[in-house]
Amino acid sequence: MKALIEQFATIRRQNLIENTVEFQTTMDGRRQVRRYVAELDAVGVQDLPPEELRRYAFKMATGSGKTVVMAMTIVWSYFHKRKVAGSDLSTNFLIVAPNVIVYQRLEKDIGSNRIFRELPLVPPEWEPWTPKVILRDESSDPRSGGNIFVTNIHPLYESRGTAWTPANAVEALLGAAPSANLASYERSMLERLRGLRDLVVINDEAHHVHDEDLAWSQSLLGIHRSLPQGLALWLDFSATPKDQHGMYFPWTVCDYPLAQAVDDRIVKAPIIVAWADDPEQPAHDPDDITKENVCDKFAFWIRAAVQRWKEHFETYQRLDTKPGCL
Repeated sequence: MKALIEQFATIRRQNLIENTVEFQTTMDGRRQVRRYVAELDAVGVQDLPPEELRRYAFKMATGSGKTVVMAMTIVWSYFHKRKVAGSDLSTNFLIVAPNVIVYQRLEKDIGSNRIFRELPLVPPEWEPWTPKVILRDESSDPRSGGNIFVTNIHPLYESRGTAWTPANAVEALLGAAPSANLASYERSMLERLRGLRDLVVINDEAHHVHDEDLAWSQSLLGIHRSLPQGLALWLDFSATPKDQHGMYFPWTVCDYPLAQAVDDRIVKAPIIVAWADDPEQPAHDPDDITKENVCDKFAFWIRAAVQRWKEHFETYQRLDTKPGCL
């Protein structure tokens, strides 16, 4: 990571004299970068990933196709591992969603391999390719390779139950006794992941994993430490990959902003409406807006949005297509 930052990072200097990027290691071995942050006009300190962990972040505007890039990454890593001698990538993948809404979107696109069927990501001569998708509530065991786990973070936390204490010296030596009904035992998702040879982790909406002290980061770092060679890759996708102090992740390697996505016609151009555009309403104090009067207060915005929707509907109807084909 240090070499990556030194070679490729855009360095913002606070002045012409001081070195604005410094690397340091804390007493407990945590690697950090100290740098000047232009957007905050301040110097900040950020943790870096463990030295042996390849972690990269992708800053992509909302609606610009993060799920498609994730799918491309999965296909690339899978076939690189299968067809390139000595590849240190993986055929196993863990996609982590921050909430139910994002999880449901991933379940729809990836749960039935839909995105791999509908997009030409795999060369015809390598078809058919049907990875095994294991969703958060499923208990099926993974294959030896070619698995995609899709889940929220909570199934990856360590057991939150009451801590087990040995009843005698034998239990202290050998551990807890196995369940009486071994046939009904189901391995947790965390146990199944830890049993893999290698793994690529993909975080969707990754601004939720900015702090190593958070349970989210600790769980993924625990998986990294449990695998024979650690995680093959840890990839973060977000429109705002920032930490709790408003600083972009220092491991960000791609920046695809909204303005560029609009120019490329990947996303629709946003319409910006201000209070001054409303001829019927004076300026309002946000504190005056309640759930009872919100429709009246924002009537101008609502009418503008409905009109914009009607224009899009009529345009796409003439083209016999629908916006958002995936």
